Amino acid sequence: MAFQEIADHTKKAINIAIDNHAPVHSVQHDRWHKFKEIGLEIAIIVFAVSLSIWLHGIGEHRHEQQQVRSFLLGLKRDLRADINQLYIVMNEDQQRQQQLQYLLELPPFEKTDQARFDLAYTEITKRHAFTPIMSRYDGFKSSGKLTNIENNVLLERITNLYQSQLSILRITEQNWMQQQASLQTYLDNDFSGDDNFAHHYQLINARKGKRLAARLLERNNLLDTYRNYIDLGAAIIKDIDATYPGNEASSFFSQKK
Repeated sequence: MAFQEIADHTKKAINIAIDNHAPVHSVQHDRWHKFKEIGLEIAIIVFAVSLSIWLHGIGEHRHEQQQVRSFLLGLKRDLRADINQLYIVMNEDQQRQQQLQYLLELPPFEKTDQARFDLAYTEITKRHAFTPIMSRYDGFKSSGKLTNIENNVLLERITNLYQSQLSILRITEQNWMQQQASLQTYLDNDFSGDDNFAHHYQLINARKGKRLAARLLERNNLLDTYRNYIDLGAAIIKDIDATYPGNEASSFFSQKK
């Protein structure tokens, strides 16, 4: 509609400019009248163009913010799933730490509970790495829409989580798993053929076994890394809840304390 009005006023201004049918005695007056009419039409055209651009900008901004809202509410669901997964992984790591501590403080062979030892011996080589949900963030980032998030604090926290904290977490996990692989290799590379309690006890209680187990326990800063990730994820969720109140309560975190 706006484009049709602009075209009509443009055509009208041109018609006024080329109209030469005024009486000779009123040429001067007619020119002045033409100038005023042309000026009015031009002013109308400029206003119409400006209004059209302004309305288009408002519509575009509204559309961008609808996309941001959809992204953030979806991101909140992703983060909740990630945090749930991290609590499970942390619980496994805490149990593994207890098993490592037990193996480092083994009682004499004749006083060792075989069932307790076998459980610890098996558990220390298990590992479940954290696998975050990344598709939504990666898609929004690759489309260049992250900067449409107008809350700068929230935007900074989101980019910090996925660009910084996640990188730290992955490096920490990788380092720990390399140490765990060294212990696993040591236990697996024994070619004596013995697979009994006494032999396993001898392997883990040997100087090298103790050293590799102790290194795992000393370098296990994964729990702190996971907690940092959870804390930042929780702060992002609270920011999203504050930005879009009424979209699912934040009681999720009170259940995890």
